[in-house]
Amino acid sequence: MKARYFLDGKEISEKQAIEIEALNKAYMSSNDMNDWLKCQFITKVNDIRDWIPEPNFN
Repeated sequence: MKARYFLDGKEISEKQAIEIEALNKAYMSSNDMNDWLKCQFITKVNDIRDWIPEPNFN
């Protein structure tokens, strides 16, 4: 299962998350603190099955 992305508690698409990350990168490269305040924080949630190891019964 692929990752899920959230912004302000609402699920967004991977494409939207990538676009927001690109904007954030541009804002953070600015020397103007007002640009930094425009950054949006995305939460990425991976499927829990991706990081739980398979049981080993040996």
